Parts: sequence; structure tokens; C-alpha cells
Amino acid sequence: MEYLNDKKIINLDCINTNLFKVSEQILDKNLDKFILHNLKEKTTFQKNHKIFYTYLKYSKEYFACSYENKNSAILIIDLINAYIKTKKLDQKRVLVYYSDYLLLFEKSSLYYFQKIEKELLNQDIEVYIKKRFLFDYDEVMYIKTTDLEVYKNKKRITTDLSYIYNNSELKFYYSYLFILFFLSSSFLLFDYYEKKSNQKELQTIHNKIKQKNIIPKRQSLYFKISTLFATLEKHNLRISKFDFSNKSLSVTLIAKSRDDFYAFIQTYKNRKINSFSKTKDGYEISTSFVF
Repeated sequence: MEYLNDKKIINLDCINTNLFKVSEQILDKNLDKFILHNLKEKTTFQKNHKIFYTYLKYSKEYFACSYENKNSAILIIDLINAYIKTKKLDQKRVLVYYSDYLLLFEKSSLYYFQKIEKELLNQDIEVYIKKRFLFDYDEVMYIKTTDLEVYKNKKRITTDLSYIYNNSELKFYYSYLFILFFLSSSFLLFDYYEKKSNQKELQTIHNKIKQKNIIPKRQSLYFKISTLFATLEKHNLRISKFDFSNKSLSVTLIAKSRDDFYAFIQTYKNRKINSFSKTKDGYEISTSFVF
């Protein structure tokens, strides 16, 4: 067994392979799902694996391969393919012997590969390939590791392998994160602007009352509203929304406990509780006051 000894090289022994028989070629839109579903049944498959595949059109099978995803790693298959291309065999079917593996290439693209086990050595390998995979090759090549040394340090090695990039589960996961982020941002912005709007409206009411130079008296509207706001603060109640018209004040309050609200509301006679609901932070109560 002879391999390129380099941490950046992913040798054939590091690649998990599977064959899936089909009755016909699968549509591209369904192919990722088909391969992922079948690979998940295999104990060798991990979520961090990269996946590539080929369609064995003569025997109607999908050849799916997976390997651990490593940064800046190069597949030995890509180096072998780069070497084959220098031999001007672009339009031919080629049987390659490399180390203890056989690889099949068609028009400079990987078709299939497998390890040459002992039981296979007892057969005529070339006859086996033709009978098992119906693959009639035009050329036979023997490649040594020394033939590939020149390629391993190149800055750019192209690949002709078909990878699965659009993992549907990942797409769903990232879509979920995006939607969650969008909704969270929207709620925060809405809450921020709503509070600003409420503060602005409240300030406007106070300013209008002040502009009229009304002297605060117990029977004055200004005095009653001011007292109500002061009482709210005393009982740890927060205003979420309010609306004032015709001496009637409609207020939506946020309370941390029922006791705080009931202690506050008992001091008012001309009031009406419109709704009372539980929230994750306490209670939201819609109330009306008539002055």
C-alpha cells in the first residue's frame, strides 16, 4: 500500500463508499434527498462529512461517497484526474490502477473506484469490471505516488466531482435561524417605537394641560390624571397603551402580580375592567376610567 504522505491529502482509504441500485436516473431536484436519506442509514456517515456521487449509467446505480470535511484538504482522486488529463484521454474510458485500488474514469471524470481485495485478485479484474459494471474501457493506466507529487503543492486543483452542497436539513436550519432573527429584531423595534410613541403622547397631554395654565385642584382633570399616574407608579404598574377622550381614559396596564393591580383599582369607583390576561412577564389588563 503506497500513499502520498501529506496531511492535506485525503487518500482513498479515508473515503466511505456506498452503491444504491435504482430503476432509472433520479431527477436532480430529488437527488440530494435520495442520497442523504440512504447515507443516514449507514453507520459510517457523519453530519460533518462532505458528500460526492456519480451515476453509474450502465449498471443503473448511484455511487455515493463521504469523507470528513477538513480545511484546505485535497482528494487524491482530483490529483489522479489531473494526471490523466495530461495524457490527453479526455474522450476515453480509462481503468486506473493506483496503490491497491482500481478507479474508472470516463471523459476525465470519476466513474467509480474500489479497493482490490483478496477475493478480487483471484479473478480477472478487467473481466470483472466489464461484467459487474458493464464498463468497457479504452485504456489501462498504472499510476504511482511519485507521478502525483508534482500536483500536491499546486495552489489550485480543480475538481470534476459532483458534490451535494444543498443539504435540505441545513437549509431548513439556516432558514429557521434567519426567520427567528428577523422576528426577534422586529419585536424589539416594535416595542422600542411603541414605548417612544406612548411617551410622546403622554408628554403631549401634559404639555397641553400646562399651556392652559390650569391650577391643580382636587376636582380638576389634570389633578385626577396626575394622581392616577402617580398611583400607578406606587403600585408597580406600567402603562402599555392609553387613549383619552370625553373625560374617559382607556389604559392597558402591565402588572407583575394580581395583588398590585387590585390594590390600585380599589381606590377608583368610576372604572371598568375590560380584559385581564396572563402573559409571560405577568398580567396585561385593559381598564377604563371616567372622570
